[in-house]
Amino acid sequence: SVTGVQTCALPIFNVHRAVAAMLVALVAVHVVRLLLPAEDDLWLVLAGAFIPGRYGPEAAELPGGELALFTSPFTHMLLHGDWLHLAFNSAWLLVFGGAIAARAGAVRFLLFFVLCGLGGAAAFYLANAGLMQPMIGASGAISGLMGATLRFLLPALDEGGFRRMREA
Repeated sequence: SVTGVQTCALPIFNVHRAVAAMLVALVAVHVVRLLLPAEDDLWLVLAGAFIPGRYGPEAAELPGGELALFTSPFTHMLLHGDWLHLAFNSAWLLVFGGAIAARAGAVRFLLFFVLCGLGGAAAFYLANAGLMQPMIGASGAISGLMGATLRFLLPALDEGGFRRMREA
């Protein structure tokens, strides 16, 4: 590529490879869920969802058991309620993820994505400690990408336009 940014082979899309990989992972998880029987899908969602009440005495009783105490802050980002939920998060990932991936590189982008998703889970926990309602989706991670993009967007517009967003 001319700018040194690694993008997918289809130049019409100009999607950073790390963003494309994340999109493939999100869609793959959703397709696998569709192939599961309804009760297995429900178990997977509840085991992977972030549930604030899981950090109380009921942890061992919930799907995923005590292991989910450690995994669900990560796995909730991979699960989505339906195709519309997945489509919206994917669209915002394309919009905001590309600018961050181009600027930070693939590894730092993925780490930032996960860190923002963990922040979303922490905020949900702080606002809802003890709640047994499951939370799924990458919205916390996407919100972090949006904030980071805005952090670079506004100064870039003042200093020469959108092309400046890709510069470190």
